[in-house]
Amino acid sequence: MDQKLQILILIFVIFDSSNLDENNEKVFENDIKKKYLLEKWSVKNQARMHLVNSDEPYSSTLDAIKYWPETATAIAIRINQAEILTFYEISI
Repeated sequence: MDQKLQILILIFVIFDSSNLDENNEKVFENDIKKKYLLEKWSVKNQARMHLVNSDEPYSSTLDAIKYWPETATAIAIRINQAEILTFYEISI
């Protein structure tokens, strides 16, 4: 049987505590959708998401994704520092 990896949605996370306006996330999300011609993108500013989730403010992106229910399947990549953050061991 040929098994293929199916990505249901890509969540692009940012952490910008200086701008908590959700509209900025939507502008960024629309730009990504146009550029990469993919519909299943979501952009979320983790500095804002504690308000949505009724949590204490998150200190960073890594702190925020610890609260995600998808931590078992989530991989965070910090592009500008070439760092991959996971909650389990992976090999590349």
